[in-house]
Amino acid sequence: MIEQIAREQIGRFSAKAADDLAKGFAASGEVELVSQFSNQFPVRVISNMLALPREDENTFVRWYQELLGGANAPATVARAYHARGEMWEYLDPIVRERIDNPGEDLVSRIVTAELDGKRMTVDEVKGFVVLLLAAGGDTTDKAISNMWYHMLYTRRDQFDAVKQDPELWTNVFTEMMRYDAVVHVQPRYTTRELVMHGEVIPERASMVLYLAAGNRDDRAFEAPDTFDIFRDDLHMGREIRSGRYSDGKNGHLGFGMGQHFCMATRWPAKRP
Repeated sequence: MIEQIAREQIGRFSAKAADDLAKGFAASGEVELVSQFSNQFPVRVISNMLALPREDENTFVRWYQELLGGANAPATVARAYHARGEMWEYLDPIVRERIDNPGEDLVSRIVTAELDGKRMTVDEVKGFVVLLLAAGGDTTDKAISNMWYHMLYTRRDQFDAVKQDPELWTNVFTEMMRYDAVVHVQPRYTTRELVMHGEVIPERASMVLYLAAGNRDDRAFEAPDTFDIFRDDLHMGREIRSGRYSDGKNGHLGFGMGQHFCMATRWPAKRP
């Protein structure tokens, strides 16, 4: 149900957020893309899907940046905890009001969702919302920045083709997730004993999966160290899964394997 509401609303909210941000720098004729767009875009989209007050969007962006700064630099941990406390206090009356008067927004869907007849507590809902704003923003923020870096600096020739055919933005994003994905490594545990390349890996063994290495595997992709939105050996699509597809082409491993749904990356194909 949460995925359904996300699908219904993501196009409208992404377009609105992109347009609003563009108005802020259009008159100057130039933009610092990271700070003025990619740092802000996913947080504004997600906060709109949650139906949080639009006048507070700048505050959500600040909280997001402080939360992520605390995750990456020990010196800013105190600031991150303070931001989390502010968000916790801010969200409390909103969550309680949506419990009493649910609507069609994402928070309302979360508070009314049930599993085995049980709903999440107020604190669990607040924690989930904080996770959406922070984790959902982080990977999308960096993915957008990486994508534009390649279009504007490393492959301007391909950018010219994309400007002529906006449908190619799907290829741009897909190839970026293969060539320069945000998440390079995922830790996992084995659920059973298995044999790989003649080596026995025991059950419950700790493993590190190097997704970036898989994305550059020359057994899967020709010239894997070349960024090419026109390659014919990569599945170009927007399905909510990754891995292998019925067309016989390999998919990128930017989201790992299996199903994946990220609200902030389901933008319309005709909008960068």
